[in-house]
Amino acid sequence: MQIEELPGLPGDPPYPVQIALPGVSTFREGYVLRISPTTGESWVGNFQMGCSYYCAFVELHTDRLAVIAGGLGYVIDANRREVQHTFGGDIMHIVPLPDCAELLAVSNTDVERQSSTHRVWRSKRIAWDGIGRVQLHGNALHGYARHFDDSWHHFELDLATGQHTGGAYPSEA
Repeated sequence: MQIEELPGLPGDPPYPVQIALPGVSTFREGYVLRISPTTGESWVGNFQMGCSYYCAFVELHTDRLAVIAGGLGYVIDANRREVQHTFGGDIMHIVPLPDCAELLAVSNTDVERQSSTHRVWRSKRIAWDGIGRVQLHGNALHGYARHFDDSWHHFELDLATGQHTGGAYPSEA
């Protein structure tokens, strides 16, 4: 599969597939991608954005794609041009997991593990407002969580369970 970020909506047909949460208007330009699946013709998706600035994409499987548009996550079946499920809303980072079709979606307060078909787990609150410097180390995610007093606290999160130690809310583990 090939994915290309476009600077805006194309002016010529075929027109883009509008992708948004149910009930959300699709009249505005969002995060625009040209997607060339392994089978079938390429197409352009206009992904309506959430409340953040962060936009990215990760290939999860041969026909599945995770798109983060303004912090809102979509898992797309690229061959069918369909949303499989949505997640997040304020995602600030994504961390692809090696050797599996999954990723970690890191928001300002917690972490979700997403597969190509569903949410595997969502951690309890780790930070007051900000998670940074995240890195994978073996079967754990390490990073720093911001506390309301503006201090940063190291945390470690188990990739299998989503349980964490440390952070701004260590008693939540």
